[in-house]
Amino acid sequence: MLLYRGAASEFKQAKQKAARFLGVKVQPSNFEVALELDKIADELEGASRREALLRMRREALHIMRILEPFNPVLTGSVWRGTAHRGSDIDIIVHSSDPDRVFDALKSSNLNILERRVETANFLNQIKKFVHVKMRLDSGTEVEVVVRNLDDLGKAEKCDIYGDLMVGLSSEDLESLLRSDPLKKFVPKTG
Repeated sequence: MLLYRGAASEFKQAKQKAARFLGVKVQPSNFEVALELDKIADELEGASRREALLRMRREALHIMRILEPFNPVLTGSVWRGTAHRGSDIDIIVHSSDPDRVFDALKSSNLNILERRVETANFLNQIKKFVHVKMRLDSGTEVEVVVRNLDDLGKAEKCDIYGDLMVGLSSEDLESLLRSDPLKKFVPKTG
């Protein structure tokens, strides 16, 4: 509930707060927390959650078409089908020139909120990535992460579900929207 209500922004933080509150030392896995968060969102949001996921997947496809030259991949909760109130759209692109990505977004009249460079551990290497955050007319926030071209096709292990974060290409997302628009991409075990 801490994650759902925004009282914690990361799984680790939420688990630590809950453990302190309950006076316990044993904490659930990220996988177990994610499954519970999904159940809570279903119970509290009902049909509006499914409508929002469908809208967000369509919005993602629109942005991915703008970013097609950069091999966009939809990741995160919108890809997984676990998006809930407050979720954003996460898209990864690949380019040797992040300015070209930024210019493509800017020329499409999207509401860009922020552009920043972050350092992260990607496949056991410290790398710098450009992040572009936007807000759509619907109020949904979008984060586009620009990775290096040499990282194209490399999937990383998800620290929540324990599987590979493969995401969806534009073509895959378009096909999904036609055939099974509410499909979830969640492994059976963590």
